[in-house]
Amino acid sequence: MLKSYILYQQANNNKLLYIYILLYICIVNTNCLLSQESNYVKLYDDSGILTSEGNLINNLPDGEWVSYHPNGQIKSKGNWKANQLQGYWSFYNSKGNLIKEEEYVKNQKQGKSVSYDSLGLLIKETNYTGNKKNGLEFVMFKSLKQPKFIYNYYNNLKHGLNKEFDSLGNIISLLNYDMGMIIKKEEINRFDRDHKKHGIWKTFFPNDKVKSEQIYFHGDLNGTSKKYNSNGGLKSVENFNKGEEVKPIAKKDLKITKTKNADGYTLKGVIKNEIKHGLFKVYDENNRLIKQEFYKKDTLVFSGFVDTLNNKNGLWVYYHTNGNIKKKGNYLNNRKTGEWIFYHKDKNIEQKGNYLNGTPQGKWIWWYENNQTRREEEYIRGKINGLVYEYDSLGNIITEGNFVNGVKEGPWKYVYNDFKESGVFADGMKTGEWKAQYTNGNKYFTGEYLNDIPINNHIYYYANGKVKESGSYLRGEKEGEWKKYNNQGIVVITTQYKNGEEYKVDGVKLKWK
Repeated sequence: MLKSYILYQQANNNKLLYIYILLYICIVNTNCLLSQESNYVKLYDDSGILTSEGNLINNLPDGEWVSYHPNGQIKSKGNWKANQLQGYWSFYNSKGNLIKEEEYVKNQKQGKSVSYDSLGLLIKETNYTGNKKNGLEFVMFKSLKQPKFIYNYYNNLKHGLNKEFDSLGNIISLLNYDMGMIIKKEEINRFDRDHKKHGIWKTFFPNDKVKSEQIYFHGDLNGTSKKYNSNGGLKSVENFNKGEEVKPIAKKDLKITKTKNADGYTLKGVIKNEIKHGLFKVYDENNRLIKQEFYKKDTLVFSGFVDTLNNKNGLWVYYHTNGNIKKKGNYLNNRKTGEWIFYHKDKNIEQKGNYLNGTPQGKWIWWYENNQTRREEEYIRGKINGLVYEYDSLGNIITEGNFVNGVKEGPWKYVYNDFKESGVFADGMKTGEWKAQYTNGNKYFTGEYLNDIPINNHIYYYANGKVKESGSYLRGEKEGEWKKYNNQGIVVITTQYKNGEEYKVDGVKLKWK
């Protein structure tokens, strides 16, 4: 009797489910029962349960084969040709749920390989050519119908543009690879600690051309906002200053009014339905223009001076909806200059710092509403430089690190809820050994990185100090032996990886070779 087998593994409710596919090729076997056709074989185990059935030609599997779980559910179904996997194969768990679909040509993966969880949701979709990853690979969020990563492979190595997404579907990282090595990483579409948009935000056309590019500063549009056509041509450019944009006033149903404001100055503008809405000009007793005020539904939004060239100059003040000052500072020829102060709605200072030619300059400090310092940064020509400290609301340091021209550089430390992490950045990417500790001082994690790519040994620990998981990376993919332990330090499962994919579990091959 000639025997061969394939073993597949699938995660289900956080437990490993082993799905054995046994293909028995009968030459002499008392457990084999032949159908009326001499080339059709049914195979049973010692207890008489059907395990698989299919066609033999010249004593080799050829045509469709089906294998079964002990409960009678189909385990796998697909075609052989001359003892080689050929065409589409489907794999199921013991409940009858489809967990994997693959296409083979002469025993090698060709086309799509698709994996599903026990609920039928897509986990991963990979394209293969000649048993190697080529083209796009989609890695999905658990229980979400959207990708977490879209990788681009060439000859089994990441190459070209790769994307990382958040759970809302926003691209948060653009990673450019050159034959497995990362050469550039751009973080976009990120939120600050208050879940406000911060930094560069981009949208894209289906051809990966940039559709729009905007800059946010803690939730407010700030700086140039650009829109492009699908060929990369610039369609429009708008400028924002901390979210403020003056829009043209609709002329319909408007009338010019002249009133006195709280300071006794003359206020000229237009109203609609007796409500101030839009831009008003303020004149002193000698009828000289001293500033402008902008209203939204009779509520003052901001005030400041605009010269004859429509440039902002002098003091500008912005207001919260409750009437308290939101921020204030000076402009010089439409650019922020000197000290600017930002306030919480309760009048306490939120942040304070200086501008030079419209960009942050020097030391900036943020505060919580309880007046506890939140963050300290140093800017040079609009880019963060030097040491940065961030604190929690009790005054404990939770982030500490160094920037050079707006890029993380050198040692960094982070404190999370139950552990703290430390390591080194080089040109904004993790490099060298990174470590993490539980609050009790025991190790949480140790591992190495090169240009943000995990390499060599990585070890995770339980809070009691016992190893939780250990293994190695090669070019950012899991490689070789990985072990998982229980909280007593006993190995519970050993998995072998090749090019980031599971190859063996506890010494048993997972995929046909």
